[in-house]
Amino acid sequence: MKNNLRTTIILFSALLALGSCKKKDASPDEDGLVLNEDFGSGTSSFITTNSHTKIEDGHLVISYATSSVGIVDAISSRNAFAETDTQQSAEVSFQHTEGHSYDQASLYFGITGQNFFSFSIGSREFRIHSRINGEARNVVGWTASSAIKGAMNEVNKLKITLAGEKLKFFINGTVVANVNAPGWKTLDRLGLSIGKLGSADRTTYKVDYIKCWNK
Repeated sequence: MKNNLRTTIILFSALLALGSCKKKDASPDEDGLVLNEDFGSGTSSFITTNSHTKIEDGHLVISYATSSVGIVDAISSRNAFAETDTQQSAEVSFQHTEGHSYDQASLYFGITGQNFFSFSIGSREFRIHSRINGEARNVVGWTASSAIKGAMNEVNKLKITLAGEKLKFFINGTVVANVNAPGWKTLDRLGLSIGKLGSADRTTYKVDYIKCWNK
């Protein structure tokens, strides 16, 4: 009886050891993650900085100080996705820290030369539009959404997914638009922009991260 009990204990201990060595399942955030630019190193190999941008305290800071309205951007230096990635998602976190409620921030996608598409957010509304060969066109015009956090210093997360020639747009985890995209193969290249549209002396947004997934 004692030998049987000892054998049972040994087998049970071995099963526990095997269970502890089993690899943990990836969290939803990690599964398929191909880019995690958190600006923690003080530099970025993904976003090309310029005179309106700097990396500070783990954030990409985009500022525009002028007496007139204007838009400034920061474009990726390389593609985020492989050509074989049939499912693609990109997410950016924006925090509006200085400026006016009229200001806006945008996640650019499908950048080719001077042509691009843009997912933009203000304090109450969002818009999806394109600029192709110098001509601007609304895909989805300015639309109010309760998903937007409109107060100064609040964080808004914009996300775009591409799968099966369909684009889906999210604000803070809420789907705000679905767009048919026949022929679309990639979200690349990506970029960021801010628009100074109010009367404040300076407009500033902080970007906490840019993440991309291929699932």
